[in-house]
Amino acid sequence: MKGFVYVLYLIFTGILVGATRDELYIQYEEKEIIRKLDHLTAVVKQVIEENKQLKSTVHKIEFDYKRLQNGYRKIVDTNNELRAEMHNIKGCCSHELQRNNSLTSFKRLLLNNGDADGQTVAFTAAVNRVLTLGPNQAVQFEKIITNVGNAYDPRHGHMIVPVKGFYLISVTLFNKAEDSDYIELVKNGNPLVYFYEQAGRYSPMSQTIIVSLEKGDVVWVKNHDSASYSGHHLFGAPAELYNTFSGFLLKSL
Repeated sequence: MKGFVYVLYLIFTGILVGATRDELYIQYEEKEIIRKLDHLTAVVKQVIEENKQLKSTVHKIEFDYKRLQNGYRKIVDTNNELRAEMHNIKGCCSHELQRNNSLTSFKRLLLNNGDADGQTVAFTAAVNRVLTLGPNQAVQFEKIITNVGNAYDPRHGHMIVPVKGFYLISVTLFNKAEDSDYIELVKNGNPLVYFYEQAGRYSPMSQTIIVSLEKGDVVWVKNHDSASYSGHHLFGAPAELYNTFSGFLLKSL
């Protein structure tokens, strides 16, 4: 009987020892899992923090990119404005150069005393105020600078040809920036040459021609007959003579 009890004791003790070992192993595994979870939690927190920093960096890059885009657009706009201004300046310089060349040629002809036969016809008149034009209205160049031979009539703005011959006719006009002007140089009402300038800038227009004229022909500068150009202006002032009408007899026939 004692032997049997002893055997049972050994068996029970072994079971208890085995159970204790299993519990210890389970506890160890639980602690290991908790440790790994803590480590993973720390890693996740670090990743989240790094992600926040990356988002902040991305937002800053996007902001800087938009700022650079806006700066680039401003540079492009400024460049386009400068190009347009340079184009306007070139146009004005070209018109002014053409006008100066015309005046230089005219002065040289004057210095040669005009016609070799002794007949002298030479005039220059100017607009000395802001002139508002209606359809077909003659441009009156009221300020007489030169009128040798009295070919120019300032009351009507007409050149009345006193002698048959070849004449040099030169006209320079200056429109107001807000107006588009369409003007004609005519002989007996028939157009010889045209002047046109779009609105948007103050700009000179100039034409110089050599033409054969008969005695009694009438030459003048007039606005176009279209109502679209009615009420438009030529710019001038008493001390600022931008608009001129000149004629000179080169050779009588």
